[in-house]
Amino acid sequence: SLCLRPHVPPKNLRATSLNLVSTSSDNMARRALIALVVVGCLAVASKDWWYHLAFPLVEPCDASGDCGSKPRQLRVEEEVAHKMTDAQAAIAAKGPDTHFGPDAVGTDMWEETTWDDIIGLASSTGYCETDSGGSCMLLGCAATRGGTECKSQKCMCAPGHCAFGGTCFPSDPTKCTQDTGGTCNVAFCAKSRGETECTGGKCMCSPGHCASSGLCYAVTDTGGTCSMMGCAHTRGPTTCSSGRCLCKAGFVAVNGVCMPMSR
Repeated sequence: SLCLRPHVPPKNLRATSLNLVSTSSDNMARRALIALVVVGCLAVASKDWWYHLAFPLVEPCDASGDCGSKPRQLRVEEEVAHKMTDAQAAIAAKGPDTHFGPDAVGTDMWEETTWDDIIGLASSTGYCETDSGGSCMLLGCAATRGGTECKSQKCMCAPGHCAFGGTCFPSDPTKCTQDTGGTCNVAFCAKSRGETECTGGKCMCSPGHCASSGLCYAVTDTGGTCSMMGCAHTRGPTTCSSGRCLCKAGFVAVNGVCMPMSR
């Protein structure tokens, strides 16, 4: 009978319902696609994007078996605070800069020449001069000329170095070495070499420093970028300069985190 016949909506109503469901599904798919594109853009534009999405992170277990019950930021802050001088503490208290962008101007930056300044010399000109202007006809090349090789009685820059003002500076940030060339078998390392440690009778640069021409220069580039987002808090006291996350004065980059330079 009619009373027992199941209700079947008209064909036009069923079609309308299907269209609404289809339209809703399409909208959800489009929104999901847009979200993926936005996240992808952030990943390309800023190496620190995942810090912002996943913060706070918990440290994995270390060699001592400590599985890190504290968030990464808190652990970094405690370690940094334990080693700071009053001057460093004053800078760290300001926290990371909040400004960002490819044209951002850094604050509280190093006044002394850093490893990143030296590396920037080669990239700023786009041309690598290899002749230091020195001669090795009678004697070897002077140590003050940096990384050189004697070729055809001329002091030429070694591979991976470029000459500026008669000195060969590294041009590749990956060519970081801690060996200053100095020894400490009898006496301490000369203070003029910068932040050094005596290891195996050799004057080696302290962590967060690289050697060039016998001197140790502070590494300030954390490897993070800030073109579209600010530097991650877990990197420590940083400033955004031209889209790069750099350590502020008195701090050096060790494994991507700004740590206070030795007292």
